[in-house]
Amino acid sequence: MFIDCDFSELMNVRRKLKPHFRQVRIGITEFNLVETKGGSRNLISVPDAVAKSSAQHALGESPLYFTIGNLNFSWERLKFTHLADAGKSRDVNINIEGYTVQDVEKLSDLRPLFDRIAAKVTWKVLLNKLFGRLFAKP
Repeated sequence: MFIDCDFSELMNVRRKLKPHFRQVRIGITEFNLVETKGGSRNLISVPDAVAKSSAQHALGESPLYFTIGNLNFSWERLKFTHLADAGKSRDVNINIEGYTVQDVEKLSDLRPLFDRIAAKVTWKVLLNKLFGRLFAKP
């Protein structure tokens, strides 16, 4: 992960402004998502986490706590391990390299990236574990 920002602006908590990151690069070789026998996971879905903090907004319009000028995203593999039922475990090749999103201010700005990932994760149950309500049918 690489983040380029104005550190003095980031640390100025009195202004209570959203930090702005000029450039963010995220490169994931393998992400391990684990679900316990009780159903707990080592990841809360990103859209659900944002929506919990901004319930007054429609899910896609939920504001983020920061803005990003240029996001560059790469992800090779997702490994899902279900501790209660090994038959539900999956390995998924995501194979997204250098996907760019510009001017990220709200959750809906990331939707094209989420759609690209969703196209690779064809198992609906796993898709819901990653993205929660974002891909749920109304």
